[in-house]
Amino acid sequence: MQRGIAIVSVCGLLLLCFATVSSAHKKRSTQGQASDNSAFAFSSQSMDHINPEIKGLAGYQPEATGKTAWPELVGKDANEAKELLEKETSLNIFLVPTGSVVTMDYRTNRVRITFDPATNKVIKAPRVG
Repeated sequence: MQRGIAIVSVCGLLLLCFATVSSAHKKRSTQGQASDNSAFAFSSQSMDHINPEIKGLAGYQPEATGKTAWPELVGKDANEAKELLEKETSLNIFLVPTGSVVTMDYRTNRVRITFDPATNKVIKAPRVG
């Protein structure tokens, strides 16, 4: 009987601790939100303090400026295409063999060059994204 009371008491204390921690976490996680009460809505000013060199890595997506696709590179050697794009842009250039698994996120600071590993030729027009 006493053991049952002790177990109920411990469970009650654990529940009370969990409720307190949960409440404190909720209060902290709502700081910095926009007025629409969305957990992921921040004003554009909240990203202004981020170093421009890492903004793309931190989730900030600047507008794509300049050229966004290079269809003239289809059929060229993949390494030459990468070198050309590195000279022409300041974007992050990635060589991607055909059939590779890639993320589906759109990044304005990235260009993927899809190539055939057997021939090392670009098979799809590289584009920003």
